[in-house]
Amino acid sequence: MQKKTQELAFATRQDPADAKMLQMVLQGCVGTTVNQGPLEVAQVFLAEIPDDPRLYRHHNKLRLCFRDFTKRCEDALRRNKSLIGPDQREYHRELERNYLRLRESLHPLLSRRIPQLYAPLVPRAAHRLWQSLEWDPGVLALSSLL
Repeated sequence: MQKKTQELAFATRQDPADAKMLQMVLQGCVGTTVNQGPLEVAQVFLAEIPDDPRLYRHHNKLRLCFRDFTKRCEDALRRNKSLIGPDQREYHRELERNYLRLRESLHPLLSRRIPQLYAPLVPRAAHRLWQSLEWDPGVLALSSLL
């Protein structure tokens, strides 16, 4: 996914713009037959939150990769729209429709978060201790220990 995202970014930022290259990369990412690739990867690896906490980081990283991928697809579509002539408008609309279908299919998978990743980083006992600290002009004093 990172490789595809990098290809999209490169094709989008290319100066001077290469419309044919951009369209080939876009087609490879959002084309109806091809988007089963990214969508299938997401469905296989993101459908369920892993039971093993050691996999949380990988799961979350893949989720973020897909978010970046969809953003890059959107950027590439915007750039392509500014490059095409009237004879390619229908093809561009088809790319947009394919992108919207892909994004809608990915949305439930990408919006899920692993609750354990958003738990407080400070253990509860340390958090209570931190809350017991009082602010004295320039000095922190432990009120519970004094």
